[in-house]
Amino acid sequence: KGEVVIDSSEVTYGMIEIGHKMNPWCPKRRCTLNLNGGKIIFHGRSFVWQGACITVLKNCLLEVGDRSTFASSMILEVWNKVVLGAKVHAGWGVTIVDTDFHPLYDIAAQSYTKMCAPIIIGEGSWIGANTFIKKGTRLAPNTIVSAASVVQGRFKVEYCVLSGNPATVVDEGYCIKEETFRNFKSIFPGLK
Repeated sequence: KGEVVIDSSEVTYGMIEIGHKMNPWCPKRRCTLNLNGGKIIFHGRSFVWQGACITVLKNCLLEVGDRSTFASSMILEVWNKVVLGAKVHAGWGVTIVDTDFHPLYDIAAQSYTKMCAPIIIGEGSWIGANTFIKKGTRLAPNTIVSAASVVQGRFKVEYCVLSGNPATVVDEGYCIKEETFRNFKSIFPGLK
């Protein structure tokens, strides 16, 4: 009831894993992918850990950049459009929803509020565990979001750290280096 597109110059077996079990401590829950008439475009490799739940409704679009990863217990609801750049990493329990799920009624204007707005997360961004990304959010490339933050709005500064509820820029000049994920022992010599 939907469409999955792999937009990559090279397509290989296992380049996209949904329900990926990366570590033994990863929960043994099923990963749920509900297309419901929506469309997902993968622009390269991607890993979605066990326990994640992704829903893309009819006529809606999810774009996932190359080498993006999504940890377990993540919830991603697309009722409009969500674009995740290359090398975006979302931690455990992250929720990304481009909708309020129901409109609010504005008594003074005698009309309903807009229920959905696109989310765009820039390349190289890191979303910390238990963070909530709300409709209309736009993050510049290489944004770090601290764990348990609630993010809504447009953040145009690259290499910044967001934190809090509501999230604000708390520091600048930082990024997550990709080798952090690949070789923990070189960064933390005492780690076995």
